[in-house]
Amino acid sequence: MFLCSKFLLNAQIGWFACWAQFLGLMMKVLIIGGGIAGLTLALALKKHGIPVTVHERYNHFPNQKTGFLIWSYAIKILQDLGVPVDGVGTPLEAFRIHGRKGRFVCEMPIGAMSRLQGADSYEINRFRLSELLSRMVGDDLILGSECVPSLVLRIRRAQLLLMVARTKVMF
Repeated sequence: MFLCSKFLLNAQIGWFACWAQFLGLMMKVLIIGGGIAGLTLALALKKHGIPVTVHERYNHFPNQKTGFLIWSYAIKILQDLGVPVDGVGTPLEAFRIHGRKGRFVCEMPIGAMSRLQGADSYEINRFRLSELLSRMVGDDLILGSECVPSLVLRIRRAQLLLMVARTKVMF
């Protein structure tokens, strides 16, 4: 999953921002991929004052008619980033499990358990969440821009991969 823990996410980004400020570095983070994870990372970095640019190879979001479950801990992180999840999904109260032949196996009380963690778990519409996050990231998202490897430097055990963004014209 793209968000494992609010503490971990904020601690790592906060540490990165403090370290960069201490060294007097003003940097811009390049995020390759404007999917849900890349856009969420962009929002978190922007919240900590770190400038970002997100490059997404496609010039549109695929209109996927699928949904997916986001558990309460990740919903809480999205809400802390100001993402209005109620507009792109619905909270789940119970999850009923059936066998291959349709026989009821059990019911999981997702709503009650999720609220104990501080937020509901949601069934989310993937397309609507992608659109919402892209609007929140705003002009820092560049659609139709593919990043391609340009140069690889190897120094001892470290490897630095330099990327070049190229804009694609889609017809």
